[in-house]
Amino acid sequence: MRFSTLSWALMALAAFVIYCQAAEKRDPGQCPRCPSGIPQTAPPPGDFAFYFLVRQWPNEFCYKNQGCSTIPDPEAGFTLHGLWPNLDNACQKDYPEHCSQSGGFDTFDVQSVDQATLDDMERNWPSYTSANECFWSHEWDCHGSCSGLSQQEYFQGVLNLHSQYNISAALAAKNILPSSTPVSTSDFLDALTSDFGAAPLLYCQQGGGQDFINEIFMCFTKDLRAVDCSEVCRVHPCEPRGSQMCKDTLTYKLGPVRSKAEKPCTDSFRSCRPKSGTCAD
Repeated sequence: MRFSTLSWALMALAAFVIYCQAAEKRDPGQCPRCPSGIPQTAPPPGDFAFYFLVRQWPNEFCYKNQGCSTIPDPEAGFTLHGLWPNLDNACQKDYPEHCSQSGGFDTFDVQSVDQATLDDMERNWPSYTSANECFWSHEWDCHGSCSGLSQQEYFQGVLNLHSQYNISAALAAKNILPSSTPVSTSDFLDALTSDFGAAPLLYCQQGGGQDFINEIFMCFTKDLRAVDCSEVCRVHPCEPRGSQMCKDTLTYKLGPVRSKAEKPCTDSFRSCRPKSGTCAD
């Protein structure tokens, strides 16, 4: 009996899935990128309209997460979440993911990024729930693979933008510093807009009748020119993970962070699509 090429390919794929499942039983998180998470038909890289550069305020992330495995450095300020290609007018509601290069899907490989860039990522792009490499892998597989850039170009490019558009410095220049006292959301936004030359989106977590800054989204054209987000997408009031557009005042605070055990990769980053938040569109 002779096997077709397709039969051999299916047998090889089945063997790899079995290997991944066995590896997960031995060491959860050892094989975080099994084939089941990759679409059978992946879009080509570079097919998108604009980028979101997303930064997060670590203290608020850790508060809503009820602790963090990595305690944020108070001097680090806002840290990176990612650079996300987005579809025209999608504004967080639709975006390409797991884009396939000509030779197949290009999963994250830490060896493809030089050591100086990795050192910078350790400082400015940490995971607060699991190993940093899990976070970087998730961001590349779900978003970076669709940028049309190499892994080195993508990660170094994100770091360059993070340095060029320094949130903490822009706020400090207008005397807006971390505090438990609420500040005007318009003053907070104006400080960033005047420094960046483009208006970002501000997302807050709600609690105790207050808005707490959670994430800041900047918008960029494909050639990395900063633009007002209103120019490239229809703004949605609800961010996918449950944050909402900040209301009239917001709190930008530091506070004690509870230590929490590190999670395996597969528990922290199961899907490119976050679970729906509690706020309504």
